[in-house]
Amino acid sequence: VDTWHFADLPVANAAPAGELEQTLKSLDRRAVTRTYPSVPEAHAGVRLLAAPGERVIVIGSCVTVGETMRLFAAD
Repeated sequence: VDTWHFADLPVANAAPAGELEQTLKSLDRRAVTRTYPSVPEAHAGVRLLAAPGERVIVIGSCVTVGETMRLFAAD
């Protein structure tokens, strides 16, 4: 993974993006990360950084994956 993108989710039981980022950084201090206040903003950030033909892997909850799939389908 070249860059990890974390988004805050509009659900009560979701861990904040900053907390996820800190957890990853505690495991790999060299990890390149970005945080966003929402999934649509994370999607926009990924679109800006990803080169044509590059793979984007989305992991997380159904909320994260479902919303991201809708956003990519609308591109």
